[in-house]
Amino acid sequence: MKIKLILILIIFLSCNSQKKDKNDNKYSKDSKPINETFYENGKIKSQFYNIYKKDKNVQLNFDQFEQITSKIINSKAVPLTTFTYKNGKISNMYVENNVNGCLTKVDNEYFYDNSGNISKSISYANNLQKKKSSCDQLFIIKTIKEFNAKNKIESLTYKKTFYEAGNDCPCGNWIFYDENNKVVKNEQYSKCLDFSLDCGTSDKENFLIKLKKDFDSGNINLKKWTGQYTFNNNNFEQGYREYTISIDEKKCF
Repeated sequence: MKIKLILILIIFLSCNSQKKDKNDNKYSKDSKPINETFYENGKIKSQFYNIYKKDKNVQLNFDQFEQITSKIINSKAVPLTTFTYKNGKISNMYVENNVNGCLTKVDNEYFYDNSGNISKSISYANNLQKKKSSCDQLFIIKTIKEFNAKNKIESLTYKKTFYEAGNDCPCGNWIFYDENNKVVKNEQYSKCLDFSLDCGTSDKENFLIKLKKDFDSGNINLKKWTGQYTFNNNNFEQGYREYTISIDEKKCF
């Protein structure tokens, strides 16, 4: 009786195992590429798959040594998920989607070290100033976290930009940590949600510090007067301070 029960149990497990294998094998073999491109040396440059390891519409890109450089999932539509590789290992992952007609990064982007640990992450918040705005009105705020080799946070910073601006401006309260996860430094910038770019804030401070040093050392000519200098589109305007500055404005930055 015991032998019968054991045999029945073995047969039952065997059948279940076969069923599981059949299900797993449904996508275990990649479909053949529907298209390929090649380098002049005959090496594969890119491959396109309808199905690749359970993912649809996959594009694989290779260097001239046939090392994979990137994988794009859902390459024919949005959202697009892109993995980039370095020496055969994942180095970066991000998602792009259509935001009011603009193809832009969304959600979270990750950067990886050689051990496969996350070294940096960027969270994207895409804000439209007005409904049905064009791409130039798409305002993006980035929350950036950097991590050390022990996976502990090193810094928490913020940047803002417009979709078509081409430059990021620091914003918000930047926090820096030591190895014990204690705050060691803060840097305060303009508000992130004011829908304006004021990249000159920190540059202005650094520039004025340099001016003071140059003034104290006698490296530049200052002419006293009753007024003040302030930044406005890289120019100086009259105001209320002790002196103005005779300087070539084009060399300010």
